[in-house]
Amino acid sequence: PTGLVLAGAAAGLALGTKATAAFALPALAIAGLLLVGRRIEPPLIAGALLGGVAAILLGGYAYVQNWYLYGSLSGSSAVSREIGTLLDRIHWEGFVANVARLVYTFAFADLSGPLADPLLRPLAVPLAQGLAAGGAWLFGALDIPTELEGFDIELWPEFTFALDPRVHDYSSGVGLVGGAILIVATAMLVWPRRVSCTRRLLALATLSYVAALSATLSWSPFGGGRYLLTAGALGAPLLGAVVGDRRTGARTALALVLVVWSGATGLYVACFGEHKPLPLVLKSSRQDLMLLKVGALAPLFRELDQRLEPDAVVGVYGYPRAHGLSNHVEYPLFGERFTRTLVPLVDAGYAERVGLRRPLAWTNDRLLAAYRPRYVLVQSPRPAIEAIPFLADRCVAVQLEYGKPRTLWELWRCLDLPDYSP
Repeated sequence: PTGLVLAGAAAGLALGTKATAAFALPALAIAGLLLVGRRIEPPLIAGALLGGVAAILLGGYAYVQNWYLYGSLSGSSAVSREIGTLLDRIHWEGFVANVARLVYTFAFADLSGPLADPLLRPLAVPLAQGLAAGGAWLFGALDIPTELEGFDIELWPEFTFALDPRVHDYSSGVGLVGGAILIVATAMLVWPRRVSCTRRLLALATLSYVAALSATLSWSPFGGGRYLLTAGALGAPLLGAVVGDRRTGARTALALVLVVWSGATGLYVACFGEHKPLPLVLKSSRQDLMLLKVGALAPLFRELDQRLEPDAVVGVYGYPRAHGLSNHVEYPLFGERFTRTLVPLVDAGYAERVGLRRPLAWTNDRLLAAYRPRYVLVQSPRPAIEAIPFLADRCVAVQLEYGKPRTLWELWRCLDLPDYSP
């Protein structure tokens, strides 16, 4: 029972953090049935009920808060409109196209790992070209569209069969082994001969997750591989079962190949991946690792780290970003030891712009009065005094080598720390 309660709490935290975690609920329910089997006993029932309560309390808090502030479970009116529009537009052709593009890009044509090494390009390039030719033929034979006008997100890169082998968070997926897992799961589900109920249910859980994702999310060429990780983990035992059912020389060799390839891929990604490879992590400070995310702004943040005292209180104002661009570039401002305090400041039309149906509990003036920041950092294409008018009377500009006009950032120092009126 204790394990079920903790599992429910973990599921609730996942749901409250990321809505796409809901796609795993059917799979988790099936896994629970497989684990419990026919052993329906009072302690198990009590544990399941308590786990359900924990999941609802921990997972429902964020959605209740969203409903209270926005009138929408998703939180933002823009997100609600996007989800509603997508669900209205979804149709069979779009669903099939999403599934096909997702599994092709991030499974069957994903050569992440040792094959992405420059030394193996003579092998990887012909293989990638062969996969591209095969994929194009299969899509054409099954009449699967590669793009859907009015369904795909505008201005995003189009789907392509020709993929350059890379090891990067955005382009890497579950690879060829993941593709094999999906094939085995499909075979287990539709195989006409006798297959154990456990395996069929596990195959259903694996494929239902992929289907739910493809039915509710737009096609994305960026980071789609993360959505297949759960499906790969669920279906991995099926691949192991197929390989280990009969101890033959061929199956033993296949098992050895899978183990060696998976291990080599993991080690290669850890050591030579484009994002935080192990050698870079070992020789970098915490601040250096945080600055990897800000790209060309790294010189600015290094300069700010030198200008700001380790325990400074900093007001931060950022101009409105497009929906989905939650880069959180301000994160390094907390400092290497997270000793600084950041005070978020918003523009006058913030509540209306994001669709709040209630005003913010903390206004700029109340935050300034409570925290009395020594500095105010402004990111805006407009002059800072236009974005935050009080700066002209209460603060002075600090000249930054990497501030405006090189970037959109300005730093202001408040000299007298006045009592801000609410």
